[in-house]
Amino acid sequence: MNLKDLNDCQLIISLKKCVEDEKKIIALVIEHLEEVERRKLYSELKYKNLFDYCMKELGYSHDQAYRRINAMRLSRNIPLVRKKLQQGELSLSNINMLSAHLKDNDITEKQQEKVVEAITNTSKRDCSMILDELLPRRSKPKSVSIRVSIELYEKLSVVMEDYGVDAEGALKLLLEFNEKRKIITEKVKKGRAVGKKRYIPKSVKLTALKRSNGKCQNCGSREKLQFDHIRPYAKGGQSKLENMRILCRNCNLREGIKVFGLKKMKRAGVERGS
Repeated sequence: MNLKDLNDCQLIISLKKCVEDEKKIIALVIEHLEEVERRKLYSELKYKNLFDYCMKELGYSHDQAYRRINAMRLSRNIPLVRKKLQQGELSLSNINMLSAHLKDNDITEKQQEKVVEAITNTSKRDCSMILDELLPRRSKPKSVSIRVSIELYEKLSVVMEDYGVDAEGALKLLLEFNEKRKIITEKVKKGRAVGKKRYIPKSVKLTALKRSNGKCQNCGSREKLQFDHIRPYAKGGQSKLENMRILCRNCNLREGIKVFGLKKMKRAGVERGS
């Protein structure tokens, strides 16, 4: 279709239809992302998490990926948000503003729905004013400047990119990772299984960790590492070195989904992505 061939009325009608289609597509993208996360399909493609997948596979910018994933998770927790998004009555910007305000306010499900109704079909500016009135945010603590080494700065940059957080959030994650690594190391030294009530010999654990260089052997993540049986324990797999590997939690869940199916994993208490 050549837009230059349309008369004024046809052009306006066509534009309105495109806008309506755009709203539907955004809602559809959000639903696709939720299903990809539910199946942990990004792990199949060797991505660390959904954010990593959105940026490197789908080509979204840092901000675009963050807003879509954030909107997807909020719509999953608040069904009315999903409905309003599908109807084109809530924009991604307004949904993300709502998410930020909800983090600072502990309110009931009914109160959440009232707030969603209040910001329905509002501009970004009006939405901000309504949320500031209904859900005032806590004041942020004073910030301080610190000097870091080039090595630490590079690590922070990687975490910021991978997880879609600012410098403060990246630093907190690094500290959490370091603490978890200490806990895992202590458990290995004591000969205890990590994350599972199955005995894995200490020598096997230490060798498996060393062989993996402390990273997930599928996606390379260093977060939430777990010992995984290549041939599942439930199917007779033994805790021998040749049957062991190190996977992050997401990749481990994906392997479980492939072997046992979504329904069985759900019955076993597998959580949705976070």
